[in-house]
Amino acid sequence: MQERKITVLHEALQRKKDEILEAHRKTRMNGRQAGHDEVQDEGDKATSAHAREFLFSLSESERRMLQQVEEALARIPEGNFGICKECGEPIEPKRLQAVPWAQRCLACQEQQEQSA
Repeated sequence: MQERKITVLHEALQRKKDEILEAHRKTRMNGRQAGHDEVQDEGDKATSAHAREFLFSLSESERRMLQQVEEALARIPEGNFGICKECGEPIEPKRLQAVPWAQRCLACQEQQEQSA
């Protein structure tokens, strides 16, 4: 893969990482605020508990995404960025532009999703 394309994708990955970290920070702050709200009745308690649960589930999703982005960033200096971890073939450039943290080519990703 061309050095210029790798640089562009590296920058996109770094922006995504920063975006996830900022969203995670905001989610944690909102979760703390939801946990400290004074609750008046049982309906409010249920709503508050649901809001906290939803916020923390977003955090789990953010953690998974952050891990994928960090793994992609680590593959760049290793020289295997853009290479499918299943078949070893190059991942399509359009796929990497859309999902720069992709670990598999489209065919291998579809195969994995069908078997899951």
